[in-house]
Amino acid sequence: MRSKALILSITGVLLVLVILMSGYISLPGIVSFQARQYLPAWLDPEQVSFRVSHLSLSRVLVTDIRLADGLELDSVDVRYKVRHLSEVEIPSVTVSGLTMHAVVDKENRLTIRGLHLPEPQAGAASSTIPVMLPDEVVIRSSQVVLTARGRQWRIPFSGRARISTPQGRVDIEAMLYPLGQAIAAKLAHDLEESVTSMTLTAHGFDLSLVNGFLPDPSGVMFKGVSDVAINSPDVRRQWEVSLSRLHMAHPLSAGLENIKAVLVTD
Repeated sequence: MRSKALILSITGVLLVLVILMSGYISLPGIVSFQARQYLPAWLDPEQVSFRVSHLSLSRVLVTDIRLADGLELDSVDVRYKVRHLSEVEIPSVTVSGLTMHAVVDKENRLTIRGLHLPEPQAGAASSTIPVMLPDEVVIRSSQVVLTARGRQWRIPFSGRARISTPQGRVDIEAMLYPLGQAIAAKLAHDLEESVTSMTLTAHGFDLSLVNGFLPDPSGVMFKGVSDVAINSPDVRRQWEVSLSRLHMAHPLSAGLENIKAVLVTD
């Protein structure tokens, strides 16, 4: 469950980041060269730096991006179509070389350095700046640097998000590679309610890697490989977990085959 929560948290942060970035690098801010006035409230203008490497009627390329301590990107490539002065379409945004630093504390709480989203305030006026969400966001050659239990891991990842603004929906497909293991993730995200459904699959996952994340007093150790699938048609109510096998190495040698479980919450 701890690994599941970690992956969900990281993936959720990725989604928030790419959506906020889409608004941050919107065309009006770039063309006027006054992008700092369009910064989200959670960013400190003194820490933000970037370089506009290319600007044309259909594309802008921003490179050497530093959003905050622990949030850096090599480049953001925005393709757009200017229909007329009041209408701009953004077919795609490609984010390359995103690096995020995540920390799990002693209470197993996950924080992302440099990412401090403000709490919504009742009665607060909404922003008058139009956020032009792209049809698609692609993330390439990126990584999460995770620090936990005094150790550090680099988790490469890539992904693609398809955004339907009229439906208020985002569909995400991503590949994560923690400790050399391949995990495929699919998420549905409602722009009003956050993540609504999720599927994680890993074939031939090395169970011994889980041992490093278990509490020290437990004494439980696993071994072998397993095909793992976690599916949630509604992340608030139901989780379905299946493993092709689960072999324990300590405190006793034992194994189970074809395990399936369903967790339902009220």
